[in-house]
Amino acid sequence: MPAHYPIFSTSLSAYRPVIWLAQPVYTRYNQLRDLLRSRLGESYAQLLAEPLIPPPYEQTRTEARWFSDSFRQGTPLPNLIPPDRARVSQLLDAQLSAIRQLADELERTSQTENQQLGTLLRLAVEIPGPECVLTNGDQAVLVLWGFESDRSRQERFRVNQYLKHQIPEPPAVPPVVPLATPTNPALTSNPTPPPVPVQPVADTVKTRRWWWDWRWPRWFWWRRQTDGPVGCGCIGWLLGLLLLLLLLGLLYWFWPAQWGRPVGVGVPGVETGAGEMPESGRTLSPHLPDRPQGIVAPVDSAQIITNPQDSLQRPIIGNRLNVFLKKEVNLVAFVNKVKASYTDNELQIVAFDTTLNALQVQIPTDQRDVWRDRLQKMPEVYLVFDESLFQSSGLPNDPDLANRTKNWYFEAIGAFEAWNITRGSDQVTVAVLDGGFDTGHPELQNQIVQARNMTAESGKINTDSPMGGRHGTHVAATIAGRAGNAAGTSGIAPNCRVMAVQVGTDKPSTLAIVFGLQYAIKNGARVISLSLGRSIPAAAAAKLAAMPEARQNALLASYQQSPAYQTERQLFETLFGEASRNGVVIVKATGNENIPAGFDPMNDTPYTINVSADGPPNQAGEVERASFSNYGPLSTVSAPGVQIYNAVPGGGYDYMSGTSMATPIVAGGVALMCSLRPDLSPDRIRAILVKTGNSHLGGSGKHIGPLIQLHKALEACRLEPKDACAATLDSLKREIAKLKRQP
Repeated sequence: MPAHYPIFSTSLSAYRPVIWLAQPVYTRYNQLRDLLRSRLGESYAQLLAEPLIPPPYEQTRTEARWFSDSFRQGTPLPNLIPPDRARVSQLLDAQLSAIRQLADELERTSQTENQQLGTLLRLAVEIPGPECVLTNGDQAVLVLWGFESDRSRQERFRVNQYLKHQIPEPPAVPPVVPLATPTNPALTSNPTPPPVPVQPVADTVKTRRWWWDWRWPRWFWWRRQTDGPVGCGCIGWLLGLLLLLLLLGLLYWFWPAQWGRPVGVGVPGVETGAGEMPESGRTLSPHLPDRPQGIVAPVDSAQIITNPQDSLQRPIIGNRLNVFLKKEVNLVAFVNKVKASYTDNELQIVAFDTTLNALQVQIPTDQRDVWRDRLQKMPEVYLVFDESLFQSSGLPNDPDLANRTKNWYFEAIGAFEAWNITRGSDQVTVAVLDGGFDTGHPELQNQIVQARNMTAESGKINTDSPMGGRHGTHVAATIAGRAGNAAGTSGIAPNCRVMAVQVGTDKPSTLAIVFGLQYAIKNGARVISLSLGRSIPAAAAAKLAAMPEARQNALLASYQQSPAYQTERQLFETLFGEASRNGVVIVKATGNENIPAGFDPMNDTPYTINVSADGPPNQAGEVERASFSNYGPLSTVSAPGVQIYNAVPGGGYDYMSGTSMATPIVAGGVALMCSLRPDLSPDRIRAILVKTGNSHLGGSGKHIGPLIQLHKALEACRLEPKDACAATLDSLKREIAKLKRQP
């Protein structure tokens, strides 16, 4: 329940959240408020305004708001007259000093949880600019805390520095010089001193102005609110948006041919997210790689080894380690410090990302344990983990199955009936993390948006994988392939869009997937489809599958307690949890080894919809688990995963099988649900899919989730109660529609 008074609102287009441990700082409001109240008192708990932040897919049309119990209206600190500004600055500076002192105490404790709280507290009290301090003269409240802007980063704005410049220094007091004892009695009579002439004060007092005192120029569509902070009117925003679109249109049509295409204009029908890549890391430090941040370095296949600490012998890159730093740590300073301490060049930085505060180091394979121990002991380091290899959850096609009915899976999940309700919305984007895409395929023309390659400096996706982009193309088309184009088949959600995110070629690595997830969340994906999982050697998988169930479960319980498993689970639980809190639904393949899904740490979080695969109905019309599909209590739902017919590179179509094929069917179904009811949370979507699915009849006795039934799921979405805000918006939309119909 938000605090009582809405004191500030703004669009977040110019801001981005500060991320700490893969979560926005603002999501910890309740924890921060309770900490300040218990340790410093109620006035400190009221310092942070309560945020109400729309999910990323709504932020382009919905403003973020902040609430407070302290006052109904506040004035930005820079707008106060100098005496009042100095007084409030002094009050706020004292409060922030006490908070930083508390943060220092927490960070000095031996308990990791308290250390993290201290860091979180320190980050929370930073704001993008002085206008984010609102006051009624007696109490100051921070809004937009936990956010930053390009301006604040470039100018390194710090609120404590700003406040100190607003507080006038006390006048210097001249030293007292003792007087000699007078010998003339007349001098001890304390006569009245003669009057001192006073010079008149000039009308204009010139004071130094700091950069933060200047009001930044605003375009004509901005207006100053009479009741406090600077905002923008609705009409003004529309005019500004129309002007921007006009300028972009003119730029596109009149761009000189000899200059080449404008950045972002690429293959027809494909919106690329590559754009102008950031500068090389060498511009930040000579020890960073000569490539932009957020790009994974190529993998040397000769360095692939089996993890000696993993009983399943999963493959890893032997000479790579991933390092996540604590949020308050400056990545560049840390790198420079490490390189200064270890000058033998054993350690090289090969990838980095300042938003995640992550870097990847390359070290001699025979020294990996030594370097892991060194890095874990450094106070700046939060987490060290292996660069593991993942595999797509698809199976090779069997050409003898080419005569099967091509659309059997549409019927099995009730897709045709679901299309009578909705075929999706172009406002809903499904991100696909895979190994390559044929964006020129007829099924994907005009369906791909914000494509990005996390392993290429250009950012452009390609089909250079050993499978030639076959897997990614098939998955993307199964989700949102075009309908009604007189070619091939269709996707489950043909009116939705696909964000193609390439995370490697044949075997994506951990860091590429982490970077891809961050990119998808940041760029407004509503659903993320992961048809991939941790790689298990075939021999180990076959041995596991042949074990009796009791022994299998015992081995699983032991394996899940191993340090490697726990570290990887912690990583993905943090990432998937952040996605879920931002309204993003994660749909993931359970895998194709015919073993319990829990052997993959990525499946072992509460935030994913884990998908097992079903085969076609048998002669009795019963649907059973596909023989290759992973199973167990971590299987959330199932979908057809055998003989799935859809697009492959080169303009063709073919059958593919695997949980990789079942996953995009579910992801497409989730996209339909989000199109019909964008207000539903990931938890509600998961619950509806499970509740409306069909339990399996017969089968091997190995549990998998119910077979999804999209028409039933959409009907259930219709019946879901809406919150008050959604109901009000729907009412306004209906009234607008009525006005449009009037003559």
